[in-house]
Amino acid sequence: MYDDSDEEKLRKKGQTEMKHRILQLYLNPWIKKISTVEPNLLFVDGFAGPGIYPNGSQGSPLIAMDMADKILSNTAYVENRLDSFECIFIEADPDNFAKLDEAVQKKEKSVDSRIEARCVHGKFENWAESFIDEYAYGQPSPSLLFIDPFGYGNIPFELITDLFQLREQSLELLITFMAGKMAQWMEDSNHQKAITSALGSKEWKQRISSEMGKDERAERFSSIYQQQLKHDAGANFTMPFEMVEESKRQICYYLIHVTNHWQGLKVMKETMFNAGADGEFAYLGPDHAGYEDEQMSFAEFGETDDFADRIESFAEELYSQYKGEKLPFRELLKATLDQNVFKVGHYRDAFQILKQEGKLEVEHRPHLPNGNESRGYGLDDLIVFVDMSLDSFL
Repeated sequence: MYDDSDEEKLRKKGQTEMKHRILQLYLNPWIKKISTVEPNLLFVDGFAGPGIYPNGSQGSPLIAMDMADKILSNTAYVENRLDSFECIFIEADPDNFAKLDEAVQKKEKSVDSRIEARCVHGKFENWAESFIDEYAYGQPSPSLLFIDPFGYGNIPFELITDLFQLREQSLELLITFMAGKMAQWMEDSNHQKAITSALGSKEWKQRISSEMGKDERAERFSSIYQQQLKHDAGANFTMPFEMVEESKRQICYYLIHVTNHWQGLKVMKETMFNAGADGEFAYLGPDHAGYEDEQMSFAEFGETDDFADRIESFAEELYSQYKGEKLPFRELLKATLDQNVFKVGHYRDAFQILKQEGKLEVEHRPHLPNGNESRGYGLDDLIVFVDMSLDSFL
């Protein structure tokens, strides 16, 4: 067992690079969009580490500060409306904390003065409890909380729930959920208590069997956790990204995004799609290829040779589910976007297929902000799934 500050434990692995890439790519649109809500934003890194890895690459705290600085320097409309980007970096290990504090102080000298960073020496759960108490009769600034522990035993589900419910909107979580470790240790009685605490329910004992394969167990743990986030924490949307351990080619953990706004889901889904492999929303360890190419577009990446067939199947699934119904495109996305592997552009591709078959019509509503007067599918346009059955003509 390595200490938290051991260089082998801190070695930046492929899934860590992928995790940081997703965080970095999402921070860009998140800052730009959420700064239209309020001028003061908050980013929290609950398990910040030393700030810099042994190989010299930046950790998540410095990545976040750099991204905020880049946006403030290059995006005029954000520069004019963002008053502060507060960062709280929490680290319990004393050696890691000393390195973190030094790295953050150095970084502060080179970034915009509105980026205010504070390092907290202590455990995330202690900070979280104090933070929740602080806003018992108010709410924090719009926040993105990056909760990235090595394990799962010290973060009870109730704590996640209380954090998420501090704001009805504009508070999002990005959680490293150690489903692989749960699958590995689920038969150990001490780990069973920790798993139940992390999930907030004993239901997993009836739904997950040791006879299942390890990856199947990990997938089931992730599914239960997301159900809990929606049912008990009140989250509208969750989006998981699977991380495979390089040496074993087995699921290590899921990076799970939690939000109440469908547009946050939309952007994160596109971010994960761009980073993932074969439309799987996954990092495949040594079998992963392509994500290093930052110039590859969403339309090109992840769309395997059979992707056109998958879009056709998706079109038929939508038609089967909504035949005879009429609803705004926006509401369709809210109802289905976190239930499949497709982006908003893929929905429009599916609509085109159904339209050619006479199964779909669109009622454009140009008087609304996102209606489309003559072509395409605006978010406020009505999508009509035509009932082609014989009974509909009687």
